Amino acid sequence: MEPATTVAVQRVRVEDGRSGLGARVVRLLAADAAVHVVDSGDARSGDVEVLVWLAAHDADARAARGQSALTGLPEALAATQAAHVVLVTSAMVYGAWANNPVPLTETAALRPDVEFAYARQLGAVEQVVDEWRLAGQGRTATVLRPAVAMAADGSSRLAAALAAGMGQRMGAEDSPAQFLHLDDLAGAVALAVR
Repeated sequence: MEPATTVAVQRVRVEDGRSGLGARVVRLLAADAAVHVVDSGDARSGDVEVLVWLAAHDADARAARGQSALTGLPEALAATQAAHVVLVTSAMVYGAWANNPVPLTETAALRPDVEFAYARQLGAVEQVVDEWRLAGQGRTATVLRPAVAMAADGSSRLAAALAAGMGQRMGAEDSPAQFLHLDDLAGAVALAVR
């Protein structure tokens, strides 16, 4: 008879776990026996190994509440004991500049369009997380910057507008719109947790 092995269970808090993306991430993580998803309303929600911050990604909810993408993040980082943060922002932090390198890699400078407040806010969110990472020994952060994500049951108004044709190419030199399915983004977030 082989000795029983114990599996260390990783405590993970998913902020904004009720959004289209958040619900998918929670579902994937809950299916993993090595992960315990802690509700953000739990009194011990700061006592986790990983903080998944999706709240900045939900522009519709933020706009409806008149909130910046930064709202709540500094407080959550100060309250958490997590050593790892998974952050979802957007490729918008690079800005749509004619002189962006092709292909655009994560080593490219973040240059959000100064006239697009949401993109600037996402850049600030990334800066806050990077400052948190640098302020403590052993802290790590994974930043995912997807294209516009969509699904039949969870797309933002921006994604719906682009899918309806507002993002169609108007000329031969215009870049085509890029989309990512929410299921694929949720899978990437779950992988970054592990």
